[in-house]
Amino acid sequence: MLLPRPSSVRPFVLVLALALCASVSPLAAWGPTAHRVIGQIATDHLGDAARREVRALLGTSLAEASTWADEVRDDPQWEWLDPYHFVNLDPAVGRFERCPQRGCLVDGLERAIERLRDPGASRSERAVALRQLVHFAGDLHQPLHVSHAEDRGGNQIDVEWFGQPASLHWVWDTGIVRVALGRSWSGIAAQLEADQLADGAREREWRSGTIRDWVHESYRLSVEVVYPSLADGRRLGREYAATHAKLVETQLAKAGIRLAWLLDQIWR
Repeated sequence: MLLPRPSSVRPFVLVLALALCASVSPLAAWGPTAHRVIGQIATDHLGDAARREVRALLGTSLAEASTWADEVRDDPQWEWLDPYHFVNLDPAVGRFERCPQRGCLVDGLERAIERLRDPGASRSERAVALRQLVHFAGDLHQPLHVSHAEDRGGNQIDVEWFGQPASLHWVWDTGIVRVALGRSWSGIAAQLEADQLADGAREREWRSGTIRDWVHESYRLSVEVVYPSLADGRRLGREYAATHAKLVETQLAKAGIRLAWLLDQIWR
């Protein structure tokens, strides 16, 4: 676990929490650091064919491209991407059935994959699809992106984060990552690969399943871990970050490996 020592954390965290809570968007996804960690891990585990295609389409790294879908959210021409950042499941059913008419995260991923496999798609269309896939594969592994419409994936659940107002969604998007893992995405990626992927066993385990399987996995985490985590109150801080850091680390590493696997399947 990458949690800083108590002596160095508290002053840094209070300043950081003030700055971040003031600027957080209620519709945020994994923060830029987390998405870049995922992109870097994916890059490190790509096969040669996928690596060549990524380089040709993007002209940059997966880590740098991973934040694009959030960066364009204020641009009206990309409003059609908004529903693809999340999927809501009915608590009474507890399983994914279908996206609403406007779309959801599952559509966003499946349509991006379809476009990347389409020999008739233009280079620019395929580049956009790749940027979508990189980002939404990350969002899929943040449990509150696969949760409940009634509270907008925790965006309408108010908490205190180191004494400052925040939403539960923001805490899981950014707060835990910043406090427990750090701010250097390249350093976090390297540490997670050393901690979780060195022997190859987890990578082999995670290179399996389908997008819909992964939806159900994230949903179970949201209802069995994230929502119940407020049972002891909504004043959250260092102890909360330490408790849930390992899960966040695993989800980031898992997302990176699965993104690499999806790209390897597209470009065998």
